[in-house]
Amino acid sequence: MRYLLITIISILGFNRVIAQQTPIYSQNYLNFYLINPAAIGSSNETRFMLHHRQQWVGLQDAPRTSGITFETPIKENKYAIGLKLNTDQIHLFNTTSGEFSLRYKLPITEDHLLSFGLAGIFIQKKIDFSKIRVEDQSEASLLDYNSSQMSFDADFGLFYQWQKLKAGLSVNQLLNSGFKYENDIDQKSATYKNIRHFNLFVSYDFHINKKPIDITPTFFARHVQGAGVSMEINTVVKWKEKFWGGLGYRQNSGIIFLAGAQVLDRLIVGYSYDLSPRGMRTYNKGSHEIAMGYRISSVTKSSKSNAQISRAIRNQEEDISDLKKENEELNKQLKEQKKEIQNQKKEVNTLKKTYETEKPEMDKVIEDNQVNSPNSKGDPKRDLSLSEADNTKINELEKQIEELKKLIEEDSKNNSSASSNDLDEIRKEIDQLKKDQDLTSANTKESKETDQKSTKEDVQFYVVAGAYFKIEDAKAYQRMLKRESGIETKVVSREDRKFFFVYTKSFDNLKAARQEIEKLKTGTLKDTINGNFWVYAKK
Repeated sequence: MRYLLITIISILGFNRVIAQQTPIYSQNYLNFYLINPAAIGSSNETRFMLHHRQQWVGLQDAPRTSGITFETPIKENKYAIGLKLNTDQIHLFNTTSGEFSLRYKLPITEDHLLSFGLAGIFIQKKIDFSKIRVEDQSEASLLDYNSSQMSFDADFGLFYQWQKLKAGLSVNQLLNSGFKYENDIDQKSATYKNIRHFNLFVSYDFHINKKPIDITPTFFARHVQGAGVSMEINTVVKWKEKFWGGLGYRQNSGIIFLAGAQVLDRLIVGYSYDLSPRGMRTYNKGSHEIAMGYRISSVTKSSKSNAQISRAIRNQEEDISDLKKENEELNKQLKEQKKEIQNQKKEVNTLKKTYETEKPEMDKVIEDNQVNSPNSKGDPKRDLSLSEADNTKINELEKQIEELKKLIEEDSKNNSSASSNDLDEIRKEIDQLKKDQDLTSANTKESKETDQKSTKEDVQFYVVAGAYFKIEDAKAYQRMLKRESGIETKVVSREDRKFFFVYTKSFDNLKAARQEIEKLKTGTLKDTINGNFWVYAKK
């Protein structure tokens, strides 16, 4: 039994332990001071936090960890001081540590802040040998005592802030201090050394545009001197800075469920549950952790909290950003509209110039191609569907009838000067003229029916709004009519393709084409076209 103490310490790894010697919490995102002394006072408020973690519930002598932190900024948050107390019990080992921290904030620029933190630590480790189970109960009395050792160490950290980004790097147990346990029987000893722990974390707040929701992912990486790197990531969704929930994953440990709330703007309550890895779920019911905190804002009661101010600033920044984008879009649209207007003006001026230049020659083309004869203008009695000879004959007959009517009137007044023979001849001539007129009307009707029949079979009538020598000018005129009057038009060319006519509609009879012209004369298109509407017939 002389070497019992040394054997126990050696078995449990006290000569050179490559393991986690500092507590691990699942709610570090609520209190970065737990792992980094440079993070104290980062929220510019005085804060008291209490953490308790029960690991592997249901497993006998499972680890239990508790921590208390106090932090407060001083001198306009340029400095901050912090106090931390931790207890960590794992079976017969009990570790208690106390820490005093000092932080200095160095503004690199207005937005970029870098903080340095340094902490002095005392560490007490106790071994309760009474918890060791032995086969020979007569030897149990030899273990009925406790061994306690104390050492001092230090922590160092860096903490960086830029807008919504937070990042930290820290080294725990920087001095590698140790403990020495001696056997009172043979004076042999064993040493236990504090090894360095490196912690890195990166956190970023994503704010949902114009909604009271923040999404904060946080990445942790831990490295124990002489061992590998373990990683952890969690994501917390916050609503109005009042309630939050999230999920996390710790390498080689399992999934983490997170929840919490801020009560009455001062009290913070958080809870987490760690689901044990599949191979250990048979032996335990997972790990529970509770966090409680009380915060005192450094601003006055009448002022808003830092979270509210930050949210208001973010909303204003987002509004300004949205307004800038809208302004840029409006400027872009305005430039495009100005460019379009300039192009339209250029197009209109080109059409005007073309029209003025080509008007005399185009008028001749219109006279040659329109259905209505130019000699019929101004004569409302003329039927434009008759031939020129028929119209001329009708006009002559109408003139003769008018002259005969005058002669009759004069004859009735001067009866004595007119003979009965003259009257009979006049009456006969009138009768003959009527017969001729009736015959002419019949011929006209027959001619009209013939023309209509011919039209339906062979000819298409186009209601023309403009005529051009070039297809490009005709297309430009189409665009202008669409833009100015909202009327869709098409282009038809003459057989020789030397002339291009912009028309609104086409018909298979002349009467319908004329009715379309009457409608167009009462619309807005009449103010846009160059010249007058006319009908072009094409077989």
